[in-house]
Amino acid sequence: MSDAGSTHGDAPHPAHDPYIVRRLEAAERQVAQLRRMVNYVFVGVAALLGLTAAVIYLAGRHGMPGMVASVVESREFLLRDQNGEVRGVWGTEGEGGIRLVLQDSADKASVKLSLLADGSAGVTLSDLAGNPRLVLGLLPDENVSVVFADGAGVTRAVLSLNADGSTSLVFAEKHGVTRAAVGVDAAGQAIIATGEAEAIDTVQ
Repeated sequence: MSDAGSTHGDAPHPAHDPYIVRRLEAAERQVAQLRRMVNYVFVGVAALLGLTAAVIYLAGRHGMPGMVASVVESREFLLRDQNGEVRGVWGTEGEGGIRLVLQDSADKASVKLSLLADGSAGVTLSDLAGNPRLVLGLLPDENVSVVFADGAGVTRAVLSLNADGSTSLVFAEKHGVTRAAVGVDAAGQAIIATGEAEAIDTVQ
């Protein structure tokens, strides 16, 4: 009886059993691994949400890569250079016209394409000072004109083709006063004129 009691008293306590201790340590390691995995999942989800938001934002501003919007609507488009300066304007005018203007780095209109509400169309080329130097115009009555101006904006020559078939080439001096003209009238007769006549309207 005494031997049995001493043997029972020497048995290890369950809390200090090596097998149970190893199981507890293994369980703690598994819990720690699960926590790390959960943290990684949270980080991955957050990164995915951020990337999705960035893609949606960029797609809204620039369109999806490799895709082009079928329709883009606006009343005016501005073209800016690397310094943010406006170099081009494409838009509508107040009375129903349309204009396309390309500007140089000095903010001067160098090229202008216009289409008015009445169907008149024109192209204007301006110099570095912003003065119109060449104007090509087509009016609703089918008259076509090419106007040449000097640096002061004074018209110096006009080449015209009229709807009735007549043509003319007019030359003016530096004040815009006509000095010579040649052409062909609607009947096919040649026209030659020299001397002082009315001043030609200056280019606007």
